[in-house]
Amino acid sequence: LLLDRHGNPSVRRLLFAIARDTGRTVGELLHGSPAHRAISAYEVAEWGYLYKLEAEEQKRASRHK
Repeated sequence: LLLDRHGNPSVRRLLFAIARDTGRTVGELLHGSPAHRAISAYEVAEWGYLYKLEAEEQKRASRHK
């Protein structure tokens, strides 16, 4: 889902997915806004882990149908 053409995590795609899911822009994630602080590297990594787990769960569920 969030892998580049070499099968590695794509930070750019990850940031856009986080922005979509949080209702913020990538700029707001990276630089903050009056209402929100900037996202930390730790939070980006945690979001990436969450998306990876969700993709694995969906894959397993689709195999059991």
